[in-house]
Formats: sequence, structure tokens, C-alpha cells
Amino acid sequence: RETSTADKLVFDFVGGTNLDPAVDEHIHSAQITLVDIDHIESVWTGYKEGKSTGAMTFRLVRSD
Repeated sequence: RETSTADKLVFDFVGGTNLDPAVDEHIHSAQITLVDIDHIESVWTGYKEGKSTGAMTFRLVRSD
């Protein structure tokens, strides 16, 4: 299991109300990486029925 650092924030699902993670679809983890002053990368992983449904990666770039 990864932990957060100064340039990467790591989030892991630990529970919630009115949600059964073994069945219900939810975001199970996320990572936000501060690549440099102009770039951020974010990866969100979904789960459904206790299994990964895949990850979505977002790359954000500062514009002038």
C-alpha cells in the first residue's frame, strides 16, 4: 500500500455509510501527483462487486 509524500497524495477507501463495497460501485482509491509547477496527474480507480472496474487518468496542464 502506497503512502502520501510531498508530491503525491494517496487516498484509499476505508468505508462509508449506506454503501456495501463488496457490491456497490464506488471510487476505491485515488492518487494526485504534483508532477511539476505546471502539471498535475490524477488517477482514480473504481470498484464494483468487490473488483476493480479500471482506472481513469487525468492530466492537467496550466495554461497561460
